[in-house]
Amino acid sequence: MDAPGLVCGIPGNHVRLAVQVSGAIGATDDTIESGAAIMAVCELCGKKPMFGHNVSHSNRKTNRKFKPNVQRVTVFLDGVPKRLRICTRCLRTLYKTARTS
Repeated sequence: MDAPGLVCGIPGNHVRLAVQVSGAIGATDDTIESGAAIMAVCELCGKKPMFGHNVSHSNRKTNRKFKPNVQRVTVFLDGVPKRLRICTRCLRTLYKTARTS
């Protein structure tokens, strides 16, 4: 679903950027529609927490979770402001796309 005029307000930066997005906005629509929005899920790319191990010096492995760096950003979709949780990789891509256009 392409957004014709996506404008992104980046925190700490008082410039609003007009960006064309070719990704799927709302990749986690099933969790948003159910009313239980998951905190550590990017709403643009769908990046979720991953699991792995902490490895100690004695090579003992304990479970751990790698969470994506998700930020709350105000995005204007068709002139309507909407708060989205976007990972910093998508936020960086939006910012770079807006600077080049």
